[in-house]
Amino acid sequence: MPNMLPLMIYIEKNMKNLSALPVINLMLVGLWGAGCSAQTSDEAFLRTNQKTENVSKESEVEMSEHSVKIIVPLSSEFGSIAEREAISALGRQVDTVLQSTQAGEYDGDEYGDGGATLYLYGQDADKVYAAIKQVLAGANLPKGSYAQLRYGAPNDPTVKSTKVSLGKP
Repeated sequence: MPNMLPLMIYIEKNMKNLSALPVINLMLVGLWGAGCSAQTSDEAFLRTNQKTENVSKESEVEMSEHSVKIIVPLSSEFGSIAEREAISALGRQVDTVLQSTQAGEYDGDEYGDGGATLYLYGQDADKVYAAIKQVLAGANLPKGSYAQLRYGAPNDPTVKSTKVSLGKP
């Protein structure tokens, strides 16, 4: 039986660090695969943990990018099935456009409190918004929908922010 202690310690220390999940999965595969005993050693564990810390620091740098949030009001706390399907389709379209233009990246969506929010990031909020503007115009968004463009780090109180109305008048 492989030594599970390093893995258990690693998981306990990184439960809140979602960037560690791929590393945990690789360690599990290594533990249960044949001939992978090197991954169970303390030395391999420490090397893997150090790489994860570096990834986390890179993620913090990425978070200082500009952002665009698309906020869409829903008919109920989490919206109807049709509304959620429409938001998911919009997210896929936005993701495709951002990948093809390389203007930014789509980071997913969130539902609750009667609204849906799509999260987009890039080096320039104006370029991100310009890339997806036509997709949003064709989405038939409800009244009250808007884009929130943020031009800097999320924790900077002096950062400029702009609100752009999107929905029906």
